[in-house]
Amino acid sequence: MIREYNKSDLYALYVAHLADRIRGQGPFAKAWEPIRQVHTSDVEFLQKRLTGLGLYADTVDGKAGGRTRAAVGAYQKRAGMPLTCWPTEAIVAHVKANAGKATLNERQ
Repeated sequence: MIREYNKSDLYALYVAHLADRIRGQGPFAKAWEPIRQVHTSDVEFLQKRLTGLGLYADTVDGKAGGRTRAAVGAYQKRAGMPLTCWPTEAIVAHVKANAGKATLNERQ
């Protein structure tokens, strides 16, 4: 419902957090961590590879939209990695290093 007005994830997070604070909830449980944007070509690589793993089924456009982030999160979960749902250099490196491993190719 929040995203009907503005599709931005950051906007939705801010509004939801503000609502929580108005209800008496505390601050974020964890401080923000810096995130470096990866190159468009790296996001395209991830999208192609995640498509091959059955985790992504949308346009390969090099943009880290909601479906791409969901697929990254599904990959992280399958690989036993911390869930950030954000394409990072570490995720790109992990996907490249584990490209042929059967355990990541299987649906769990």
